[in-house]
Amino acid sequence: MQGTEKLQKQKKEFRLASAFTVTVGTNGEQGGDAGHGSRTYFRLDSDGADVGISLEASGTGVTIEMGGDSELRTFVEALEFAAQTLRSMADLS
Repeated sequence: MQGTEKLQKQKKEFRLASAFTVTVGTNGEQGGDAGHGSRTYFRLDSDGADVGISLEASGTGVTIEMGGDSELRTFVEALEFAAQTLRSMADLS
């Protein structure tokens, strides 16, 4: 998506037996739909975790599947970090 390369982003690694790195960023609410300029970025990188990611052919959905207890725990931590960071960046207290 155009416009996300200019966003300020934060990145954090989560590691147990598996490892995820999540990178998130946003320029916050801009007063409407995508045409008004609001952009949000979320990237999840896996280092040795049992993860499968697929994008629907229509481009309307993403599926993330993983196996293992460590993957569950590190994924939850990564999502919590992402949510907290995006709330803070967008001032969505």
